[in-house]
Amino acid sequence: MSHRSHRWLRLAILALVLAIATWGSLWIYVYCEAHRAMSMIADAARVQVGDSEASIRPLVKRYGGFLRTAEPLPPREEAQDKREYDYRKNLWCERQYALQVSPFGLLTLDSDTGRPRRITWAMWDAVRAVSVRWRAPIAMRVWGADIDVAIRGGRVQWISAMVLVEGRTEWIGHISTFTRAMPRRVLQGLPFVSSSGSLSMGNGGGTVIETSFTQEASAEQIRVARAFSAGCLTSIRGCDGFCDLVPCAIEYLKRHSEVPPGIDLPVCH
Repeated sequence: MSHRSHRWLRLAILALVLAIATWGSLWIYVYCEAHRAMSMIADAARVQVGDSEASIRPLVKRYGGFLRTAEPLPPREEAQDKREYDYRKNLWCERQYALQVSPFGLLTLDSDTGRPRRITWAMWDAVRAVSVRWRAPIAMRVWGADIDVAIRGGRVQWISAMVLVEGRTEWIGHISTFTRAMPRRVLQGLPFVSSSGSLSMGNGGGTVIETSFTQEASAEQIRVARAFSAGCLTSIRGCDGFCDLVPCAIEYLKRHSEVPPGIDLPVCH
């Protein structure tokens, strides 16, 4: 074998080693971020409605969260349903703490400015350069986990956990909110409600399931509201729809058709 052939062989081997090392590093990074996201969600699940604002600050600091001021309500005169307006005004919170984990910056914002970090844009450019079809096998599946804690009068009024993940054919999302009162007047007094909606992301659409529960919810309802498949964050094949993401919720809702307002339940295999 000639000297030139040896050189090309060494370069090919070096390129292969670098590719394997990069791939392995990506997988380690994504698994670490997934573990951090699940730890954040588990820690946030310990927060109770009525807890003091001071008691949640260690949680906010641990996950690099930041504080943002809530948007003011519009004038009451502009509301078509005055009773609904008064109900929501009673639930309005002064500020919110946001905690976010996302390996490629889907939800990650700068804790000082509340805007995307420069490295976030760099990561997004790199991710967008890879076809959606090949992102999962090379550990570039896009997902994000977000915790919001609303404060009023120095006390926690509600705490919400959201996960968005790029599935095989569409985006899928899960939102679980522990609240002192239901977000809509027509639902007041109910301990547990579930609904679904549409997702509109920068690179496609999808569906999200949203569950709200109060302190009157049963232990089973709380478990169902918070349960989702963490494997969807790192799966090579990818999840697709609510059957993969929230199987416990789908099974519960099939057994409890009275839960309002209900969703179009899929047939799971």
